[in-house]
Amino acid sequence: MNEYLILATSQDAYHKADFHSSVVCGEYDGSIIFKVMNPTDPTRIEDQLIGGCAPGSIPLPGFDFETYQLIRPLGNHEDGTATGILGYSGWAGWPPRKLGDPVSEALVEQLYPQSVLPFDAECRPKYFDTPATPASTGWGFRYELVGRASYRDPTARAIGVYSDAECTQYLWTTGALQLGPSDWQVDGQGNPLEVWYTDSWDGDRPPEKKDWHIAVLLGSAQEGHATLKTAAESVRYLFWEFDQGYEPPPAGQWVDTGATIIAQAGTVYRISDAAVAAALIPGQAIRLGDTAETTFTGVWAGGADYIEIDPFVQAAVGDVVWAWQ
Repeated sequence: MNEYLILATSQDAYHKADFHSSVVCGEYDGSIIFKVMNPTDPTRIEDQLIGGCAPGSIPLPGFDFETYQLIRPLGNHEDGTATGILGYSGWAGWPPRKLGDPVSEALVEQLYPQSVLPFDAECRPKYFDTPATPASTGWGFRYELVGRASYRDPTARAIGVYSDAECTQYLWTTGALQLGPSDWQVDGQGNPLEVWYTDSWDGDRPPEKKDWHIAVLLGSAQEGHATLKTAAESVRYLFWEFDQGYEPPPAGQWVDTGATIIAQAGTVYRISDAAVAAALIPGQAIRLGDTAETTFTGVWAGGADYIEIDPFVQAAVGDVVWAWQ
């Protein structure tokens, strides 16, 4: 079965994605995307959709969990930050699901599903003055999760420090995040919030500020990463926990529609029952005969019992039309 995920910025764009003839695939800023084209003006892009596909391949090939991890709706960009506002998501041929809660007071809850919120983190440079241990005096950083400690338990997460911005060359790890008063987050009365935080290692505190390349670690699994620049007052970013956000495709099966192929006209097929053609959903996976899987894209304008498919697959007169439902 050819199954794929649609992630759209609007409900209108979500429905447009069902029509494969108006969608092209490509890559942008490390993300795999659909671009929905205006049917009368192919140079005009009406909307952009993030989705799972092979660039240039329509319909989309099936993909497994490992592939899905690379393009999942809840994941981290190559720069270490969480994916941005998505709006709607769903599997092709199924109703869209609204992400986030638009009436929530918390911005992060407006953008993402309540059950799978990303971490919100901030890192600031900090000067440590330790007269008793002069070797530990110097510039490091304080890393805090944003919001009260009760907001999200980071379990055994710590911060890894690296020599490169891509966080591939490991140097050292801080202690695990712990509970304590924030250095800068306060409540309505100006009192420090109790937050999850960690400070940089006291064995690497130079006399001058420098770039800190950091990544959140859960065991050996690296999550969101960022760089605190020398001249920056802070770096704040959202990141998802490792493997968070996988959504399996809906359960389904091949169903005999009762129709068969009765003729071929170029790249379209005439079937024995126009009612079956009318009931099929653009974007729905179909199979002609025992093995020829493709996707139904619409009823041909030349007749109500003719079906258009993409990609074209060869079928024989008498082959049964199966639908994935």
